[in-house]
Amino acid sequence: MRGTTTALLALAGFVAGSAMIAVGGERRVGDVRRVVVVDNAPAVQRVAAEELATYCGRIAGTRIAIVPLSEYRPTDKGLSFFVGDEVARRLFNMELAPWQQEEWLLRTVPGGLLIAGDDATSGDPWSARVRAGSMLAAYTLLDDYLGVRWFWPGPFGEHVPHDPDAIVPELNRREVPKFMIRWVMMAYTGYHTPEFREDCVRWMRRTRQGWTRSALFGHSWWYAFNLKNDDTFKEHPEWFALVNGKRQPPQMCTTHPEVINRMVEYVLNGKYDIMSISPSDGGGFCECNEETKSETHKRLGIPSCTSLDVPGVLAYDNKSPSLSDRIFTYANEVARRVREKNPNKGSTSSLTPITISRRYASRNWSRTSTYLSSINRLRTATRRTTASGRRTWWAGSNSARR
Repeated sequence: MRGTTTALLALAGFVAGSAMIAVGGERRVGDVRRVVVVDNAPAVQRVAAEELATYCGRIAGTRIAIVPLSEYRPTDKGLSFFVGDEVARRLFNMELAPWQQEEWLLRTVPGGLLIAGDDATSGDPWSARVRAGSMLAAYTLLDDYLGVRWFWPGPFGEHVPHDPDAIVPELNRREVPKFMIRWVMMAYTGYHTPEFREDCVRWMRRTRQGWTRSALFGHSWWYAFNLKNDDTFKEHPEWFALVNGKRQPPQMCTTHPEVINRMVEYVLNGKYDIMSISPSDGGGFCECNEETKSETHKRLGIPSCTSLDVPGVLAYDNKSPSLSDRIFTYANEVARRVREKNPNKGSTSSLTPITISRRYASRNWSRTSTYLSSINRLRTATRRTTASGRRTWWAGSNSARR
């Protein structure tokens, strides 16, 4: 405590006196002398400090010390990186909490740069499932501003420029990752050596991947409608897809109100933060039109499934109608109702794959390979999933517009 008090008094004189380094302006990475972290910092913040010291030291061609807050003296020469919200509170009287999940901050302060974020107080800091906002901030600085690159796992995949004159610009960024789940699957890890597996773990963190929210992938209707037996079909055949004039599983009639109701309850009662509402695998999607739709549709004035398809817009085979609009109409309605009851609950409609450009290249089952023609916005609670080869990303942005 005595050391921290001394540091605070020194900082006060430092800011007030002629030796003050002004907030604002550019600073050379070669002028950075230390990384300051609270004495009993969480592991995430300690690793963030180590990574900053290591990579900035390599850029500058010098050694950058890691200094406990109790030993920090603001009058010492050179610039500092300050890591963690506790350092921000004690040195700069900044209360940065509460944080959103995985939120991070880069902010220019007297004497250097503050690096902080939503950090877990326990767990392996190298695990992508552990919240590590300070590490996200550190890698944003290294990658976006100082030219460090991690092209693939291991030292051979690194690019660290030697440039002591590289600029640490004036910054004031506080952001949440655009994707909730950011994940690159490294093929079959059983064939990897222990060394390569360790390299992959570190590469994933350094490339700012993360998976801190629980999520359920895959086809959902098998579980939501208990398709392992025929009980739901026998009791409610009108909920199921109309194909060649007959109702049949495994696909559902996505405009039937009771299908929507069941999926809303399925998401709300699910044990994961984000629940899948994806269609079943295979073909056999509903063909109901305004004449053949269910009596419930007609009584309530609800449109049929095929009425939501855009005329003339075909799937990858240039024969079948694209199902994009009807599937996302269904997903939006489920998401809207879920959000009304629990804003923190999410759902995903997983079409394999969906790209952020909103062009859909799909497997045979989905027939969603063209542009969404009439859906201008995906609801906040709806997450888009991209799965291509060995790569899986989960979009967490609030909306998608054409």
